Amino acid sequence: MKTKSFLLALTSAALLGAASVSQAVEPVFLNFDGPGDDSSDFAPLHLTIGYGELAPILDEFGDPVAGTDHWELIGEFVPVNDPSAVGYGAAPSGIKALDARDGVVLIVFEDPWDLSGFSTTLDNSVFGVPFDTQIEFYDADHNLLFAQSIDQTVPGLQVNITNPALVGVKTIVLPGNAYYDDINIQAVPEPTTWALMGVGLAFVLYRMRRPRTS
Repeated sequence: MKTKSFLLALTSAALLGAASVSQAVEPVFLNFDGPGDDSSDFAPLHLTIGYGELAPILDEFGDPVAGTDHWELIGEFVPVNDPSAVGYGAAPSGIKALDARDGVVLIVFEDPWDLSGFSTTLDNSVFGVPFDTQIEFYDADHNLLFAQSIDQTVPGLQVNITNPALVGVKTIVLPGNAYYDDINIQAVPEPTTWALMGVGLAFVLYRMRRPRTS
């Protein structure tokens, strides 16, 4: 009886733990349709989407430290509007898209994520920069983890990124001069999730195989 009670308690804890961990790694999909005029109306609580700028780390006297330039948020929202209204073609999905024409946009995680994939679709125009333009991924210490070159002059360019280096991602940098739509961020399930789910499955198998007594 004690063994049965222990297993029930263990399984309950495992399933609850798995659910809570799974919630932390749910994918993020943003197509910017629906009510709202800027990114803060669409981003989940654990993400901030805003304009960014390169800034140095300051020493104890408030002076910039040479060679420490890194991306920092300079605002917590980016306009969301209709690209066709300014000649950038219809939004890849729906009517609106993230307007990054005026500057570099940062997607900043509250806590670093291990990513299994990132994708987005650019506007349906030939405007933008055809070379030396990259989507970049940085960790919490501002180290560059991975960069993907893109050609902003390709109408409806679809960017799909998967790379084992996307571990501990704190900031994603989207270059300016374009609209972005259908932003999809996939997180790697944490090992704890799989372990706890395994405990629950083991208990189910145990109950199924245990001989019944009359």
